[in-house]
Amino acid sequence: MTDPSKLQVLVCPLDWGLGHASRCIPVIQRLISKGHEVTIAASGRSLALLKLEFPNLVAVEFPGFSPEYSANGTMTLKMVGLIPLFIKNLFVEHSELKKLILQLRIDVVISDNRYGLWNKNVKSILIIHQLNIQAPPSIRFLEPFLFLINRVMMGRFNECWIPDFPGPENLSGKLSHSRRIDNSSFYVGPLSRFIHEVSVKATEKNEILVILSGPEPQRNILEDKILAQLKNLTFKAVVICGKPEAVQSKVQSGRITIMVHATTTEMEEFIRNSELVICRSGYTTIMDLAAIGGKALFIPTPGQTEQEYLAHIHKQNGSAWYVSQNDLDLSRDIPAAMSVKGFVPIPDAGLLGTRIEMITNK
Repeated sequence: MTDPSKLQVLVCPLDWGLGHASRCIPVIQRLISKGHEVTIAASGRSLALLKLEFPNLVAVEFPGFSPEYSANGTMTLKMVGLIPLFIKNLFVEHSELKKLILQLRIDVVISDNRYGLWNKNVKSILIIHQLNIQAPPSIRFLEPFLFLINRVMMGRFNECWIPDFPGPENLSGKLSHSRRIDNSSFYVGPLSRFIHEVSVKATEKNEILVILSGPEPQRNILEDKILAQLKNLTFKAVVICGKPEAVQSKVQSGRITIMVHATTTEMEEFIRNSELVICRSGYTTIMDLAAIGGKALFIPTPGQTEQEYLAHIHKQNGSAWYVSQNDLDLSRDIPAAMSVKGFVPIPDAGLLGTRIEMITNK
């Protein structure tokens, strides 16, 4: 007889950079530890990352809406023009999910920022930290309207999991805390793949760790800019290119080591053994730094108002330094970032475990 407490769970992250897939890793780990069967549904680099992390799990290609970012950083008009395609994709992925649920006999769907992945016949959970969408300055007057739309779409799900702490001591600021949440939303604590009790070996120290991520072409633009500047400096650096779909390789160029990708264990070792991390100010990266601690130089993706806001608030509280991509000058910005107090490690409060325990109560 099948154990009713052991569920078939489908985990589906958005494919806009690696952050959404990365923060699903602790969710999947916790589900597996409780004996649930997990299937991964994703696309692009998100799918590649999760297949590397969980090679024994069933993984299916589930395409989503993944717009290419502007090369000049002006995203407002482009994103407005893509709204019809975004809405169409919601209906398409909602329909495709029905087929997958029947095919795999899914009991629970956990969607990370994919608003179309809910179904009235199964428990549907949305992971989201941006309850209050930060619009670009030119259309900031639309934020109340965007909030209402966001709430309507969130309301399709049985539960919304907010990856942060409740209260004033939090990581996401007004993105998740400026309005009262409803009874179906729960703070589950920061979701970092590094929150675990595993000893990290002491590898050779590096002064600088560069973690590249995010949508193209901006990921590649930043890579070229950082490498060009690092070559003229004397820092010993490791550059992780953030391409899990590519064949792993390591290239040594003077004092710079360039790696296509790093596993979770390797990434944790690099962060712990580096004096400074240079990276985007994506929320998942912030949660990872809060789990481990350390100093960071944030370079928000141009046109991503959420990343600009997060970089700004963490510069204000002294956790990190912040510079725009256009103004990046590593000879100036690295010493400035080295001078901040940095992130202080935050222990796991067990909030995620509580919610996972509760999903067996259908």
